[in-house]
Amino acid sequence: MLGTLSGGIALDRVGGSVRSALLLCTLGVAAGSALILLAFLVMSTLLPFLLAFGVGEYCMFLMAVRSWYYLVWLPCVCL
Repeated sequence: MLGTLSGGIALDRVGGSVRSALLLCTLGVAAGSALILLAFLVMSTLLPFLLAFGVGEYCMFLMAVRSWYYLVWLPCVCL
């Protein structure tokens, strides 16, 4: 729920277009992937690993719902 709200706010700030939705989704997945990779490679104890992994997952799915809304429903509405 928090990711959906955050993604909606971020997408509204940059403009609600298919291009900006894809850009935000790509940036979120890239940042999340980097954090998850960092968690697996660097963290040696459980708490820092869980924090880095959780933030990485949040970044990856932050934009997913709003981006898919624009990609799936916006072309149907414009027809």
